[in-house]
Amino acid sequence: MSPTPSSDAEVVSVYPPLPERPRPVRAVRSTLVTTGLGILRERGLFDRYTAALLPHHREAVLALVAGSWLPTEFMIAHYAAWDSLALSPEQIRAIGTNVASGVRDNMFRALKHLTTGAGVTPWTLLGQHARLWARAFDGGGVRVDRSGPKDATLFFTELPFSRSPYFQGSLLAIHQRVLGTFSTKLYAQLVRGSVRDSSLAMRLAWV
Repeated sequence: MSPTPSSDAEVVSVYPPLPERPRPVRAVRSTLVTTGLGILRERGLFDRYTAALLPHHREAVLALVAGSWLPTEFMIAHYAAWDSLALSPEQIRAIGTNVASGVRDNMFRALKHLTTGAGVTPWTLLGQHARLWARAFDGGGVRVDRSGPKDATLFFTELPFSRSPYFQGSLLAIHQRVLGTFSTKLYAQLVRGSVRDSSLAMRLAWV
């Protein structure tokens, strides 16, 4: 059974705000797509990626502009095309780390008043996770629980592409790269048995 948030856990951040219930993701910000496509071109994999797309999705890729919203239908096809490349978990995490650099810069600009101060820790950004999620996803749900002084559990819901290995790997890499900026070492891994058709959970620990 997929792990669920404990009723006595300390909630650090939740989206959407309670008592509103999450709805399925309707669109995703193109920033999460465009950086990865650039990496595909650099690695000579772009043609294989586009070959796995239906013609209308292929046209959408070629017409992508920064800052636009991409519908869930496209995102499902996008992640399926990535998965068709049969990359290893190590390759996915490496690519996700590169994607995270662009995502991190956007986050830092959005939270400049926080990240330029002294004493910033991963909890600083985790406390803003709901705000950051809403900038990248139209819909979906996320809850951040404090499970220890330097341990967090994140629960993601209403994500129709949650079973995609590329989505999972890039999500882990983005959190590890961005939050790791404010720690000596940070580890991110999926909670065993948590992946379902539209949900998953992640554990973070750092020193």
